[in-house]
Amino acid sequence: MKRWLQVRRLDLGLLTILGMVLVMPLIRDWSITLPNLFGRDGSIIPLPLVLPFAMAIAVAFSLTTGDPLLERVATRPILLLDSLYAGLMALVSLLICLLLEQVFAIDLALEAGRNTLGYIGLVLLGRRMLGVQVAALVPIAVVLGLALLGISSNGAFYWWSWPFVPDNNLCSWGVMVSLLVVGMLATLIRPSGLPVH
Repeated sequence: MKRWLQVRRLDLGLLTILGMVLVMPLIRDWSITLPNLFGRDGSIIPLPLVLPFAMAIAVAFSLTTGDPLLERVATRPILLLDSLYAGLMALVSLLICLLLEQVFAIDLALEAGRNTLGYIGLVLLGRRMLGVQVAALVPIAVVLGLALLGISSNGAFYWWSWPFVPDNNLCSWGVMVSLLVVGMLATLIRPSGLPVH
C-alpha cells in the first residue's frame, strides 16, 4: 500500500492542497474576464472558482504514474484504490475549503471546494471515456464552455452554470457530487481491451 501511494504521488496531491490553501486568500478578490456570447460586456469569473483546476490536474497526473501492465495483473484492487484516492483528494480539498470559509472568512472558498468535487469527477469521466493522457482537459473544456454559454445578456449566471453560482445553490451541489460519484464508479470499470493508462 505504501508503494502504491508513492507511485500515485500522494505527496503531490497533498502539496497541491497546501498550495490551494496558501493561494486562496491571495486571489480571493481577483477575477478573469471572458467573452459573453449573449451580451456586450465580458463575463467576470472569480479566480477562486477556477483554482480547483490545480487539484484536478494533480489527480489526473497521479493516474498516469505506474506501470499499466503490472497494475493490470496486480492482486490489489488498483481500480478501486484509484477511485478511492480521487474521492479522498476531493473530500480533503472540500473540508479544507470549508475550514477556510468558516474559520478564516475567505470568500468563495466553499464554492472552490464544491468545484473541486466536480472537476475531479470530470477528470475521472474523461479518463474513462478519452484516456488518462487527456483527462485533465475535460474539466477545463466543460467549465470554459459553461463560462461562454452560461451567462445571460445582463451578466447573470444561469442556474445550470454550476461552477459559478453561489454555494447556497443546491442544484450545483447535486451536479458536483453526482459528477464525482459517477466518475468514481466509472473508474471501477476495467476496459475490455488495453489498460486505462
